[in-house]
Order: sequence, then C-alpha cells, then structure tokens
Amino acid sequence: MKIDLAQWSIARLVEDTWTHVERLNKIAESRPELLIPIAREQIQWPGFISRKSAFQKKNAKLTNDIQLGNDFALKGEWQPDSPSTHGAYLVHWWGTNMQEQWGLPKLTRRNSKKWFDQVWRRMRSELHIKLEKEPYYKQLAQSAATPEAAREEIRKQIYRSFEKVIRHK
Repeated sequence: MKIDLAQWSIARLVEDTWTHVERLNKIAESRPELLIPIAREQIQWPGFISRKSAFQKKNAKLTNDIQLGNDFALKGEWQPDSPSTHGAYLVHWWGTNMQEQWGLPKLTRRNSKKWFDQVWRRMRSELHIKLEKEPYYKQLAQSAATPEAAREEIRKQIYRSFEKVIRHK
C-alpha cells in the first residue's frame, strides 16, 4: 500500500494544529488573563473554522473574552492588501520593536511625523530596507521619473497611510 506523503503530512499538520488550538482555548476558558495581553495586540487568533454555528458562537465568545484586537496597531478602515497600509504597518512594526535600541520615544499623535521619519531612515540605513526596489511597493510610484522621486513618493504615500491607520496612543 502506497502512502501519499503530502496528504499524510497535511493530515498530521491539521492534527497538531487542532491540539494546539484546543490547548489555547482551554487556557482562554480557564485563565483568559494570561492571553489578554497578547490577544489585544493581535488582529487574528488561531481557531477552528466551521460551518457549524456552535463553533462560530464559541469563536465569537472567545474573541470577546480575550479582547482580540482591542489594541491592534491598525485602526479604522484599513485595507490589508494595500501597499501603503502594509508599508505603514511595517514602519510601525520596526519602530515599536526597535524602539529601545534606536532610542525612539513612545509614538504619540504629537510626535508621529518625527517618529515616522526616524524609523524610515533607520529602516533604510541600518536594515537596508529599500521599499522602492520591491515590486509590491513600486506601484505606489508608477509616475515617478527618477529613483529618488519614486522613493519620496512611496515614503509620502506610506506616511499618509500611517497617519490614517496607525493607532497613536
């Protein structure tokens, strides 16, 4: 009997995932305070997808109980497939994760332009992230005549998105 390795691997992955999601759900039911600090900053959470309403109700309750997404970095009407939204989130992610190392202040509404510019420069100089070279981001500057103009147009559009969708505390 021949075993289809790909199907076996997928079945194993589903089984392992099921086990981990069940464990998370049990923690959420018994000790939600352990998950809340993590869940509040996430936009998605591992869970079971089902057509059955019992699972849908359970997931809705879990979403509320763990306060999923309450402090997520993006706010309002954001578009997850938009290069400018993605770029804004990327700047926010690097800035918050490197905040201490780069000596950045806490992001506020008042300092957001300066904060954004500092992170943008650090991403380019220290991390060598050049968004104008990425096809996904190039579409933000299709009309730019020079590489410098493209870089600046991408930065401007990402900053506009940053101001609209990033939660400032």
